[in-house]
Amino acid sequence: MTYYGDHLLTPDQAAEQLHVKVGTLAQWRSQGRGPVFTRVGGLVMYERSDLQAYLVARREQETPKQRF
Repeated sequence: MTYYGDHLLTPDQAAEQLHVKVGTLAQWRSQGRGPVFTRVGGLVMYERSDLQAYLVARREQETPKQRF
């Protein structure tokens, strides 16, 4: 395993942190959605702080009521 420091995560590591599949992250990138990412020497990398910001931005206080 290559070491990128504590603040940079590979897509595999980021997917694990977000509890999504790596393919989901790839799809989000192609759609301009999901957490901010960086390309480092052609590799996609995620900063740990960007994943935290992504999660904070999606916090909800209550579950939306279902419409029947």
